[in-house]
Amino acid sequence: MIKEAKEESNVSLNDFPVLKTQDVCKNLILDSAKKIKGIYDNLVKNNEIDSYELEVNPYNLGYNLQVTPKNKKIFDKEKKRERTIYFDSLSLSIEPDIFINKDFAKEGESKINLYISGIGGTNNTVHKTIPVSKNKTDDAYNTIKKEIESYLNDFKLVSY
Repeated sequence: MIKEAKEESNVSLNDFPVLKTQDVCKNLILDSAKKIKGIYDNLVKNNEIDSYELEVNPYNLGYNLQVTPKNKKIFDKEKKRERTIYFDSLSLSIEPDIFINKDFAKEGESKINLYISGIGGTNNTVHKTIPVSKNKTDDAYNTIKKEIESYLNDFKLVSY
């Protein structure tokens, strides 16, 4: 039989580097979602797309953000018929390496994987591996945030 503890111990996210790293991933996805939502809201406002769906879900040990623009029907005056414009989805995944627990226990260092696809331009698909130290997860946050922003600043809607 376990006796009930009379006092609670002080515990914070910093006591659990893996959870802290997952929190960094969550905050990056939420910050990115705000910027991405603004980009797609402007596309709707400028009548480049009719609407879109934005989803954020847990993915592996991190998170995935998916934006799916609805296909747009337009009337092609030249061909005198309606046609559909299809748009690429944008996908952003930020996830700690699957061996992060072992890496942190052994060396105190691991990595966060960043995947972006559907951003158009010359770098339509990106995979970067960002080092993360269990004592300096904020450094990884800043590095990844800059990386994401640089790609979103060059975002081009891909249609066909």
